[in-house]
Amino acid sequence: MVRPIRGGQNLIPPIPNNVEAECICVPKVFDFVYLTEDITASLAVPTVSLLECGVNGAVATVTSITCSVLSEPFFPLDCVGNQGCTVLDVRPANIDGSSAKVVKVQQTIPVEISLNGTSELGLETTCTFEADALFVQQLVLSFPDGFTSDNLICRVISGDCAVTTLVPAIGVPLASLLSVDVELFICKEIQVLAQVKLEVLAKCCQPRPPIPIPPTVCPPLLCPPSSDFYPQAGCDCQAVVNTFCDVGSATCTLNLNGEDLTTGTQYLLATTCNSCSALNTTISYNYVNTEDPTQNISFTANGAEAEHCETNAIGQTQTITGTGLVTVGGSASSVAYSLQLREAQVGADAYELIIQSPGGLGGVSITAVNSAVPSNELVINHCGNFPT
Repeated sequence: MVRPIRGGQNLIPPIPNNVEAECICVPKVFDFVYLTEDITASLAVPTVSLLECGVNGAVATVTSITCSVLSEPFFPLDCVGNQGCTVLDVRPANIDGSSAKVVKVQQTIPVEISLNGTSELGLETTCTFEADALFVQQLVLSFPDGFTSDNLICRVISGDCAVTTLVPAIGVPLASLLSVDVELFICKEIQVLAQVKLEVLAKCCQPRPPIPIPPTVCPPLLCPPSSDFYPQAGCDCQAVVNTFCDVGSATCTLNLNGEDLTTGTQYLLATTCNSCSALNTTISYNYVNTEDPTQNISFTANGAEAEHCETNAIGQTQTITGTGLVTVGGSASSVAYSLQLREAQVGADAYELIIQSPGGLGGVSITAVNSAVPSNELVINHCGNFPT
C-alpha cells in the first residue's frame, strides 16, 4: 500500500489569467467611408529621359496609348494617417453631431500610362510612366477639432482608366505629345483616425499547441478511366458471303410486304465484322424480277450496330443487326435489318435477311431466305476476344 508523504509540503497555486481592466493606446477610427468617383484628368508627358522604355528603345512615333489605375488591395488595412490626400479646408456641417465637418480634400490618384509605337529604327516598342491625377472633393466627415491631414487615409482600392486623347492612324511624334487626357472610375476608401488611450476589459492571450503537419500521402497509380463508347467491344465472329439463288424454289424464298414472290433472282454480298470490328461491315442485297421490275429490290446496310455469334454441334451462327437504305421499285426509305448467317458442319449453309421499316407497322417488310448456300460461298470464322 502506498501512503502519502506527510510533512512540510507547500502547494504551488495556479497562475491566474483573469479578465481585468487594461489601458491601451490604439488607433481609433472616427469615420470610414467607401465610395466611387468618376474623374477626368490631363496628365503631362515627361521628357524621354524619364520614360521607362522597352528593349527596342524610346518611342519616336506614338500609335496608341493605354492606361491603368495603380490600386492597393483592401487588406491589409493600414492605420497610419496622411496617405494619399491633403486637407485643404474644414468648416462646420449643419447636421447632427458636434464633430461633423465639411472637409475639402485633395486626393492623389496614381496612374500608369503606356505609350505604344515605333522607335527611330522602325521597331515596335513601348514606353511607360507614372503620373498623379489630382482630384478635389468635399465630404461630410466626423472630423474633430484639431484634426489635420495626418488624421486621414485615402486609398484607391480598384479602378478603371480610359484614354480620351485621340491618336491619328499614322501616329503622332512623341515630341509633340505634351499631355494625355484620361477618364478614371475609382473605388476608394477614406478613414479618419487618431491615436487614443482606451480602458478595456481584457486578459493575456495564451498560446495554442502546434498543429502537426499531416504526412504526405502519395496518390494511387490509377489508369485513367475509359469512356463508355470507346474502345467498343469486338465481334465474336467475322464472316463473308457471296451467293445468289433463283426465287421460287423450296430453298430460295422471298416475301415482299406479305406476298411470296416466285420469280426472279436474289443476290447477297456481305463482309461482316472484318478484322473483328462491327464498324467494318458491308452488306449489299439485290433482287431482280425481269417479269415485274416494279418489285426490284436494292438494299445497302449502314454498317452494323450489334453482333452475336453462337457455336454448337451443328455449326456456327452469326446475327448482325443495324440500319440501312432500301429501294423497292424506285422508292427509297430508311429501314432496320437483321441478317443471320448459318455455316453448317455438314451440308449446305444458309442465310436469312429481314428488312423492315422502323416500328414494323406499314412501310417495307422483306424476308429473304437461302437455305442452300454452297459451303465455299459462306464462311464464318471465330474472333478471339477478351473473356466476358
